[in-house]
Order: sequence, then structure tokens, then C-alpha cells
Amino acid sequence: MLENPYLPKHSVESNHIQTLLQSIAEKRCLEMNYFANHSQAESLRKIEPVGIFLQATAWYLIAYCHLRNDYRHFRIDRIKSLVGLDEVFCHKHDSLQSYLPKFSQ
Repeated sequence: MLENPYLPKHSVESNHIQTLLQSIAEKRCLEMNYFANHSQAESLRKIEPVGIFLQATAWYLIAYCHLRNDYRHFRIDRIKSLVGLDEVFCHKHDSLQSYLPKFSQ
């Protein structure tokens, strides 16, 4: 079957965005395989997603990363896989708006 060039393509990134939004709403932890461009390496991380935002042409995720024990931002198009965990996080995260000024510096 030929693809219709006039219809939007279904991308993995859009699946990740749906998973992230659901996890944010349900306060559920995620396991993420992430490709870091600066090191050209993949890492497996357990995260607590805070929010997503669009900057320029890329979607980003702000999340608490258990590997780094700190908040990090991730480009959503560099997420190789994303799995929802049964674990609900109880930690109260600041709003997404509080992280955005730090990101743009």
C-alpha cells in the first residue's frame, strides 16, 4: 500500500508524546532508553515526567531523572523507547513554567 503524501505521518515521537502526557496526568514513572547526542551513547533511565514543551522545531521533556538524582531536559525525538511503570511517584514537582527559564539560559 502506498503512503498518502497529504496525510500526516505517524511518528514514534507522537507516540512518546501521548505516553508522556498520560504519565504526567497519572503521576507514573517511566523507563526510558535515551540517546545523548553529546556523548553518542544510549542510557536507560527511570524518570518522573514533569512536562513537555516545544522550542524552535523540537519537543522537549522536563523530568526528574533517578539516574542523575536531578531534573533534566530531554529531546523527545532522541527517546529510543519509553515504557510506563506501575510505580506512582509521590514527589511534588514544581510547575513546568518554573523550569523553563532555567532551560533557556
